[in-house]
Amino acid sequence: MTTPEHPDDATGRTTIDGVTVHWQDLRTDPAAHLVLAVGYRDAAPAQAGLSHLVEHLVMRRAAADFPTANAYSGPDETVFHVTGSTEVRMQFLARVCEALTWIRDVDDASLDVERRTILAEVGEESLWASPGPFALRFGTEDLGNLELTHGRLLDWTAV
Repeated sequence: MTTPEHPDDATGRTTIDGVTVHWQDLRTDPAAHLVLAVGYRDAAPAQAGLSHLVEHLVMRRAAADFPTANAYSGPDETVFHVTGSTEVRMQFLARVCEALTWIRDVDDASLDVERRTILAEVGEESLWASPGPFALRFGTEDLGNLELTHGRLLDWTAV
């Protein structure tokens, strides 16, 4: 581990398992992240966008009392995060875990609310697969799912 060259410069460098990691000590609010190692590329074409829908269902149930909380889904992960005191961070993470178990009991009304929210967020054009560079290279698997995005969003039901 190297230390900063100047006392006022809080930038450092560390090597972890052969990977160089650059860090900087920033004065920010403490944050907590729950990272689920599942994202767009993990879904079969029939489930393209499912991680985004789950993210929305969980946040609707878990985040109401947490204005500093948010979430996102990406190619390889779905992340729920919050800033605040230790108590706020612990309560939010507990709510997220509880909401994740609730998913199996979701109803069609909740699905409909989140479908409309996602459509407003990503636009109707995201319902269609596109012949983008990832799909052309990978087909409808792995990174190719990034081109499918939310193709089956309107088809899913709670049953």
